[in-house]
Amino acid sequence: MVIDSFIISIFQVLQIVINIYTWIIIIAALLSWVNPDPYNPIVQILYKLSYPAYTLVRKIP
Repeated sequence: MVIDSFIISIFQVLQIVINIYTWIIIIAALLSWVNPDPYNPIVQILYKLSYPAYTLVRKIP
């Protein structure tokens, strides 16, 4: 009973993290169309967080 609740809560937290990361990638992709100020701290954070996902996609032939 306790272990089941623990496993369910871990998967729920993992789902929330994946959803947030998905939105970060979407927002960074939309910002790449607008060409925002690269020195803006929010833009820098978004690009730093989405960079690993972009490198994985770029490696696909």
